[in-house]
Amino acid sequence: MTYQETLTVIAPIKADQMDCLREVLQSIQQNVGHNDLIPFAQFPQVHFARFVILEAVKDPLLGITIPPSLAFSNCLDAPLKEYLRSLAEEGGYGLDRIFSHCEGYPSPQRLTVSSRIAYLQKHRVNTQTFYVNTIGRTVQQVRQEADLHDKIELFLDRYQHQQGADGSDVDTVRRAIQNFVKQDPSLSWALTPAVPPDLGWQIRDKLHLIVGLFLILLLGLAFLPISPLFVAILRWKEETAPHPRQDPKFRLSQFHRLHLAQDEDFFSQNQFSVVVLSNRVGSATSP
Repeated sequence: MTYQETLTVIAPIKADQMDCLREVLQSIQQNVGHNDLIPFAQFPQVHFARFVILEAVKDPLLGITIPPSLAFSNCLDAPLKEYLRSLAEEGGYGLDRIFSHCEGYPSPQRLTVSSRIAYLQKHRVNTQTFYVNTIGRTVQQVRQEADLHDKIELFLDRYQHQQGADGSDVDTVRRAIQNFVKQDPSLSWALTPAVPPDLGWQIRDKLHLIVGLFLILLLGLAFLPISPLFVAILRWKEETAPHPRQDPKFRLSQFHRLHLAQDEDFFSQNQFSVVVLSNRVGSATSP
């Protein structure tokens, strides 16, 4: 069974390269799937990929300025190693155009598939959590099921037109759909159930659930006596720690509003990226 993995790369942007980088990324936005830099549609394992410029921001707790950086996030079908290699080979030109605006990217004389992969690995950050709709549901399966859905809809439109307004009973329509799928060679895959997770994976998943619940119960009982003190300290930190107030004069420009409105009708993903600073109190974080 194929499972999902993530790749998140965060690289610092060179001080004088912000505007140039924006122009390069804008060319990708115009045609995400088939652009000249990184044509993501050619990577069959990619569920989601996004470049985001993280603007420079002042940390209100430490009083230091966090320099701007480029975040490259991906959710894909395993194995990650194959994706990295194909990205460095087929998307090498695009990676060079993009990450050459970032600190430490290999010089043109040292650019190879291996050096590109090494740079991405060096700036890779661990993903603490990510959302998977259905474990084991690959990009190929998602696309096949979308194609199946569209073809069945077209068939039902023709079927209703042929049968008239009254149509047929549910069982008759169901059999008609099944016969239609059986007769279409491109839908032969739909006649076989999707491969379920293997037994080893199912056992590990159940053990993970059982052990996780046991640890939560055990730690909960151990933490219970000191929980009032912890809550009091956490609340005191929240009340006394400096908090950056949003500028009341901030307004999203008309330019950005128009771009958001245009994109929301063509992309299934939410085009907003949220970045927050968190306060650490012991092992807990509070955004």
